[in-house]
Amino acid sequence: MVSRRCCIACAGNGYSGGAWGRRPAVCALAFREGQLYRRLRVRCWRPAISARAAETREPLALGSNTSSISINELAATLSCPAASPGVHYFNPVWAKRLVELVVGAATTPEPVEQVRALLAKTSKDAIVVTDTPGFASSRLGVLLGLKAIRMLQAGAASAHDIDRTMTEGYGHPMGPLRLTDLVGLDVRLDIAAYLERAYGERFATPELRRTLVRNGELGQKTGKGCYPG
Repeated sequence: MVSRRCCIACAGNGYSGGAWGRRPAVCALAFREGQLYRRLRVRCWRPAISARAAETREPLALGSNTSSISINELAATLSCPAASPGVHYFNPVWAKRLVELVVGAATTPEPVEQVRALLAKTSKDAIVVTDTPGFASSRLGVLLGLKAIRMLQAGAASAHDIDRTMTEGYGHPMGPLRLTDLVGLDVRLDIAAYLERAYGERFATPELRRTLVRNGELGQKTGKGCYPG
């Protein structure tokens, strides 16, 4: 039987950490293309539980770690959308303190503050953003990654030197192509497609990325991507 002390579970593409409390504070769900996978099992501090089981436990908040899909759309599938914020962790989770706390149209202030307090207890700093496609992080990060891949496709510079432009020239901790390899070219392809539907052709995926994904060159998880390995 899953402990009622379970707080934050893993959803989507990364481990999200955990903390203890008297009631469940956050249980993450996994979504794909806007559809809730109610029977999908997620990892947590205790044995795996289903998303449906998480709902029936009446947690204080039930959040998704999605990096781009509308929280309004996802929350609408739940029995209590008012307590369903986005809780987007950044890769690599163990090294990044920042968490994007996404407030949907139905989200009420109380669960937002409860989640923010829990994040602080796990040494995470939250920023609060309004629900729009891609939120703040993906709209900025994916756009930069797309531009970097277009430059690589055009032969403007090597992947290494494009990344050095941002790490050494602008002080970014990781270059956009190295970050794309870390997240996964297939993951970034799906996010860009979603954002293109929302914002238009500036989020269109370059052919180089499509080719790499077709060839199974997905980045760090396959050993080859924007960087040849």
